[in-house]
Amino acid sequence: MKIDFHSHSFPEAFFLKIKEYYPDEVVLDQDAKGRMIGFWVGTPLPAWDHEQRIEDMNKGQVEIEILSNPSMYIRVDDNSPELCRLVSDSYAEACRQSPDRFKAFANIPFNSPEAALAELEWTLNMPGFVIIQCS
Repeated sequence: MKIDFHSHSFPEAFFLKIKEYYPDEVVLDQDAKGRMIGFWVGTPLPAWDHEQRIEDMNKGQVEIEILSNPSMYIRVDDNSPELCRLVSDSYAEACRQSPDRFKAFANIPFNSPEAALAELEWTLNMPGFVIIQCS
């Protein structure tokens, strides 16, 4: 069984919020099929596309991906709780749609103890979250 333990995934809404809050952090563009791509430090990162991801997994014979967003903590500030929830909502939806294919890192806003506890409680009650990420 192949498991991609730290599969980077970037919801389109995450890219849009990052662009709104930190305009110089990401450059947004589109690929040839009109899907959003975020360029982060010059690296092209495709926005989440559920069907495309399943297709890519099948081609690579990957049975399970554990979704993560390493860019979550580029800045830790008052926007962190909102960004964590935005990504967690996207991951929860992917896990609901394809529970046998996707699991997820829970993104915790560690700069606010209240928000961290609320997000942790929320993700513990959602199917698919198997790991906590807070750094």
